[in-house]
Amino acid sequence: MTLNIVKNYSRRFTQINSLLGRFIAASLVLLPIFIFSIGTVLIDTFEHSQLDAEEKTLQAQMYGVLSVTELDNNKITLPSSLAEPKFNQQQSGLYGFIYNSQGEELWRSTSAQLLSEDLYPIDSNFILAKTIFDTIAISQAQKFNRYSYDVEWVNDDNSTTPLRIVIANDATILTTELKSYKNRLWQWLSVMAIALIFTQLLIMFWGLRPLRRLSIQLKKLYENEIESLDDDYPEEILPVTKNFNIILLHEKNQRERYRNTLSDLAHSLKTPLAVIQSHLSNKEFNRDIVSEQVMRIDQIISHQLKRASINAEKNSITGNLKKIPIKPCVVRLANVLQKVYQDKNLHFNNIISENVFFTGD
Repeated sequence: MTLNIVKNYSRRFTQINSLLGRFIAASLVLLPIFIFSIGTVLIDTFEHSQLDAEEKTLQAQMYGVLSVTELDNNKITLPSSLAEPKFNQQQSGLYGFIYNSQGEELWRSTSAQLLSEDLYPIDSNFILAKTIFDTIAISQAQKFNRYSYDVEWVNDDNSTTPLRIVIANDATILTTELKSYKNRLWQWLSVMAIALIFTQLLIMFWGLRPLRRLSIQLKKLYENEIESLDDDYPEEILPVTKNFNIILLHEKNQRERYRNTLSDLAHSLKTPLAVIQSHLSNKEFNRDIVSEQVMRIDQIISHQLKRASINAEKNSITGNLKKIPIKPCVVRLANVLQKVYQDKNLHFNNIISENVFFTGD
């Protein structure tokens, strides 16, 4: 029985590598998803922050252009040289435009003189104080971040002239910074992912060491090198080892009871066998004496076998405990005694309740 128990547990714990494989597989599947989600969120956050900063920068440039704008007889005049140097340099990447409400260009900065593209927003509806910030692609290699603002110029005669100021900036620098940030971020996240996987492997090997030690001890137990498992395992495994030791102790006690029963049986048979042997050596053979001793031997064997069976069931691992009503047993016992001792005229008063039970065998 011990060998079968140890074999079963050894077979289960030899599959410890499957647990490690599951942990590794889960890490290889879930960790990249987790890293990818973090990278996507960081990139999206960085891109929005850069675009917000770009919008504020273009807004500041728009206010700078608006502050030096003059309108006389529906004619726009601005200084030949603006405070922002990029407006004064050809193809500098920063461009300024002023349009009327019909979308006609009234002014463009020196930096935009050689620019062939029209950067007027598609949304031509003029609304006072309306702002538009977007990114437009003139070609696959050329993109602009554009900011427009609608204002009304109050003339000397209290009439108003609607104007739309558009500031555009080359998006190449921002795109390059974003691409560089993405590359650096994915590189660092990849390095972190690899480091995390190796760290998890170390943690898994360290965490599963008690199971590997348990597997080794089960093998030693199977080879009779030890008698029980250690009791210094972690709290999660300790109940298993304790219960296993209890099983081993029950099985050991049961074997001991079997040996004691056989010893008692052998000792009990010595007396009737000696009587039979002594009688057979006597010339006067008495069949009744031999029959009596044979009957006694049969009773001894039956008694010892029944005793061993009761002990085995009582101390088995699963147990054969039942709820046995006491009153029917007492009734049967009383009936037997009344038949055996009829001449005594016995009378029993059974006051045991029907709801009284004995939990056992």
